[in-house]
Amino acid sequence: MSKNLINFSDLTKKEIFDLIELANNFKSEDSLDYRYENLFPDKKIVSMFCEPSTRTKLSFEIAAHNLGATFIDFDLDNSSMQKGETLDDTLAAMEMMGVDLCVLRHTESVIHGLVENFSNMQFINAGEAQSLIPHKH
Repeated sequence: MSKNLINFSDLTKKEIFDLIELANNFKSEDSLDYRYENLFPDKKIVSMFCEPSTRTKLSFEIAAHNLGATFIDFDLDNSSMQKGETLDDTLAAMEMMGVDLCVLRHTESVIHGLVENFSNMQFINAGEAQSLIPHKH
């Protein structure tokens, strides 16, 4: 599996089933909850949602917590991006601060370029304009 999770279409059928099997290993047997496993106590995960989201954002926050990672909720409205700092500049600062993973939801298709520019940080695509538009069949 690749270092980043950008598109499910980039995954093989086996990789998708492996992910589902891995996730099922964390389910508590007596409820719908997932158990806590302190697997990543030294990892910093930043949630960067450039458009409103509730379920997706909370799902990633709960998952990071359940895996023992430090979760940082990036506040776009109170960031230097409001004063003109670019997304690349903001991510470069995060990378220098030791952020390991960025969960990004953006209104534009920018994540592919970011993956190429930031080799010390991993990315998960939590939605982008292109992936949020329903496909016509």
